[in-house]
Amino acid sequence: MDAIMKTFVELTSESDLEEAFHVIKELNPSIKFRSFMDSYSHPWSMNRHLYGIRQNRELISVADVWFLITGCNEKIFWINAFITKNGFRSKGYGKFLNDKLLGMAIKMNCKEIRVHAHRKSAQKYWIKERGFSEFSTIYRKENIT
Repeated sequence: MDAIMKTFVELTSESDLEEAFHVIKELNPSIKFRSFMDSYSHPWSMNRHLYGIRQNRELISVADVWFLITGCNEKIFWINAFITKNGFRSKGYGKFLNDKLLGMAIKMNCKEIRVHAHRKSAQKYWIKERGFSEFSTIYRKENIT
């Protein structure tokens, strides 16, 4: 694994977003391409960024990150989605991406990092492998319109 060249990148171009969509779709199969692309030009997404790990130009891992601030002026680094492509999991790509994101959060003087994880395997990863603790339960009500 160490001999493989991994590159941490911010995904900003339309072609980057298209490529990221296909990786994120593994995490959320119901996501629609046009909705995903449109969400990045929406005004509410101004503090949202996509980061990834490339190996020889191929996008392997993706993190959808939001930079938030609380009413107490505390900076929160929120990882909304985090996925490594099937076939590349458990090979260090997620750890590499996570370490890069942690470095960013430290440089930005964030008070904490929060991760939104739905799958049980992801929850175990964040708690057992990365030292995160469970602090909240999220409830939702869908189709409110």
